[in-house]
Formats: sequence, structure tokens, C-alpha cells
Amino acid sequence: MLGLGNSIINGDVSGGFSTPADLPGIIHWWKHNTGIEESDESHPEDGEEVTKWADQIGSEHFLGAEDGSNLPAYTSATGTLNFGAADFLTIASGVGADITLDGDFAVYVRIKFGQAPSTSDVFYKDSDSSNNFLRVQNATTLRAKVTSNSLNFTVPTMGTSDFYNIGIERVSSVIHAYLDGTESSTGGLTPTLADWKIDTLKGAKLDEFSTMIIVKGSNLSTDDRAALQTYLAAL
Repeated sequence: MLGLGNSIINGDVSGGFSTPADLPGIIHWWKHNTGIEESDESHPEDGEEVTKWADQIGSEHFLGAEDGSNLPAYTSATGTLNFGAADFLTIASGVGADITLDGDFAVYVRIKFGQAPSTSDVFYKDSDSSNNFLRVQNATTLRAKVTSNSLNFTVPTMGTSDFYNIGIERVSSVIHAYLDGTESSTGGLTPTLADWKIDTLKGAKLDEFSTMIIVKGSNLSTDDRAALQTYLAAL
């Protein structure tokens, strides 16, 4: 009889990857079409405003403004949040508290652009500073701003027809960008700041936001990254 090095548990190889929850160091996961609420705490119907997106790993739920203004809308056909130009959600601990990413980290989002990618497409940021964000610079450039450093990463042309999986990773002070599992041709860049801070989800302008994943204090292996790409691409 052949001996198996791994056992099968719940349809997956034990110790392997079945969802982002299996990633080493994962601290936050805003899951596709999960934990999304309107004001009465029910799952929204198409076009209804979203007041909460629950964190499936931690407790940093993304919440709408208390006055109910500038809320993204739910898109039922894709199970996503649709952000207008002024729409945003903030973390539950409050603006200024921040998710602080020091050391090694990885942040991944899945998004579909509602218009030609431009500088208006800010995915997430620190509302207290103009120096912490991830956005699109143009259709072939991602910009990660860390303190005074604008880190520009060249990627294949992005359009409005497809969802994209966009990742920013820091390994030993060097930041790398990934589009659909492939590293930017720019390679790694080194900023001057030790920490990156996030408290606001902008979701970009007129775009559909599907999921967001944050890993802290751990590096994604080549296998982790490939598995995560496969998972995201299937959403």
C-alpha cells in the first residue's frame, strides 16, 4: 500500500491552502460577498448602500460614516461593493487608529475598474496622511506611497473588462507589486518608512471591489502566492 505524506481533510490536503484563512500571518480578510450589511444589518439587495463589511479574521470591520453619507453600493451580479468618487468605509477602531503594517507584510485586493484606470483610483489609504496609500497611476502603473517615496510599479495594461488581483508585499524592507500573480517588471523598491498605515477603504472610483486580504509579519511563499492567485481568480 502506498503511504501518503499528507491526509485529506475537508477536501483539501492538510497543511495546504483552501482559502486565504490558511495563509501564514493573515490578520484581516474582507471576503467576497460575505459579511456585507446594509443599515438594518441584513445582506443588501442590488444597488442598496453598504454600511458594514465584516472582517472574517480579525475585528477591523469596515464601517460607513455615522451620518450615512458617502456609502458604497452593493452590486448583486458580482457580489461586490461599488464605490462612487466620494464613497469610503473606515475601520472599526476608528480613523487615526490605523492598521499599522511594520516589518514584512502583504496586502491583496481584487477589483474591476469602472472607467479607464487613473489617479482617481485609490484603493485604500491612511486618512491622516497623504503619504500612505495604494492607487493606480495610469493603466500600466501602480503607485504605492510610503512617506515621501512614490513607488511606481510597471504592470501589463489594465482595462475595464476584467477583474484584477493586485498585491503589494514587503520583504526585508523591499516592496514588490504583483498583478494577477506576476511581479511587476520594475522589481523591488525600497522606501524610507518602516510602517505603512491603513484606515480607509476607498475602493477606487466607480469600481467594483471584491475582496481584501492582509498578511503581517510573514512572507508569502511562491506556492502561497500561486494558491492565492488561483483562489482569487475563481471568485
